Amino acid sequence: STQITDTGFYRCKYNMANGTKRKRTETAVYVYIKDEANPFVQSYVDKPKVLYMELGMKLVIPCRVTAPDINVTLNKIPEGNLKPDGKAIMWDSREGFIIPNA
Repeated sequence: STQITDTGFYRCKYNMANGTKRKRTETAVYVYIKDEANPFVQSYVDKPKVLYMELGMKLVIPCRVTAPDINVTLNKIPEGNLKPDGKAIMWDSREGFIIPNA
């Protein structure tokens, strides 16, 4: 049976012999396993995840969700909400919050 942790990228490959040359075709898909009771693929409530970063490098805050339409906010404690603006902070339901130049 599927679980929310099965959410993620899947790649399908097909190798076809074509004379002496082998032709390889592939496709990729991202699968969401929606769970109303558990909106996040991984939860870090009991033991918060620690992220290490370097100044000027990309930082991904891993808030992957089980459905692409889930509304997620990023809160900096104690200052409040940080809103994705598409430049300094971006949201991707497959990765989480992305700060390209932290």
